[in-house]
Order: sequence, then C-alpha cells, then structure tokens
Amino acid sequence: MTCNHCLAVITNSKHLSNMAPYEQHKVTYGDNKKIFYHAAGPADGPLLIFIHGWPSIGKLWKPQIDAFSAMGFRVVAPDMPGIALL
Repeated sequence: MTCNHCLAVITNSKHLSNMAPYEQHKVTYGDNKKIFYHAAGPADGPLLIFIHGWPSIGKLWKPQIDAFSAMGFRVVAPDMPGIALL
C-alpha cells in the first residue's frame, strides 16, 4: 500500500527546503532500561508518533519524519524495546 499524498510531499522540493533538523535520542529509565528514538519538527508543533512493526526500526520512518516535520509537526519514531540495536 502506498500513500500518494505522502510521496508527493516527500518529493516536493518546497517542503524539503523547510525540513527541521533530524534528531536522535537515547533515554535511560527504570532499572537501566534504554529506549532510542528519532525526532524532528518544532517542539510546540502537533505531535505525530510513528510506531514500527516487527522486525523493524524507527529509522525506517525517516521519509515520513522529514515530510511531516517540514509541515510543522513534531514527529517522534521510537525504536521499540527488544527490536533496536542500542
């Protein structure tokens, strides 16, 4: 299945020129548990969270992260515990 709207945004140079910086974060919580996530977009923008399936990683959402952050969304894609390579 393909989202034609998303593909149009990703390939439109007007949107690509407005891309927010791509961020990568590692957070430690609880009993030394870690989670890694990818993010972009303004901190005060509407939040979108992309969750990957198994087996996969959050970075596979990068085209969508770039496109939606360029439109003003705050986009986060975590690497789900047990899947990512930390």
